[in-house]
Amino acid sequence: MKKIYLLIPISLFIIFASCNNVDKQDNGKDNENIEQKNDPASEDWITVETHKPDELRVFMPDSIAGYQIAPFSEFSSKEKDRIIHTAKYQFYNNETGESVVIDITDYGNLDLVPFSHIYSNPPEGVNVATDTLATQFYKGYMTWSPVDYTGKVNVLSQDRFVVKIRSSAKKDTIADFLKNILSKIDFEGLSKIENQ
Repeated sequence: MKKIYLLIPISLFIIFASCNNVDKQDNGKDNENIEQKNDPASEDWITVETHKPDELRVFMPDSIAGYQIAPFSEFSSKEKDRIIHTAKYQFYNNETGESVVIDITDYGNLDLVPFSHIYSNPPEGVNVATDTLATQFYKGYMTWSPVDYTGKVNVLSQDRFVVKIRSSAKKDTIADFLKNILSKIDFEGLSKIENQ
């Protein structure tokens, strides 16, 4: 009888240990699959192609009169079925402390563009003037403060590229200044990139 009582705990231990080992093997396979799917080196998960920051920077101005340029910046993030890329240039004037920042982000198509509705229906700001901007190449808006002469532009091109311009250029012609910077973006070139 003592042998039976001794065999039951040993048998239970063996069964429990083997089940635990099987779970570890299965979890290892699951983790391996997850890691492989999210592995940046493996791009099998990408179904929407986007343009890398170096490819986007060719559509941006590389100079603004009266400003120095800071080193080119780039950002990338993984979202759903694509990598979203942002190219950024910053221009500054040391004497006046003014700056201009230009971003172009490629979302691949409209489904991941944050707040995509605002490009057709600009938000109303408090203590800022707002103008709607629209051409054959983009739609969006510009806001600026008539008090401190700062402003920003947000436009959507080809339902995939978001172009942002932010300026602390304290000029009484800030709206014209922002439109001039916007005119330096090569929207015609962006329009030749097909949507995914």
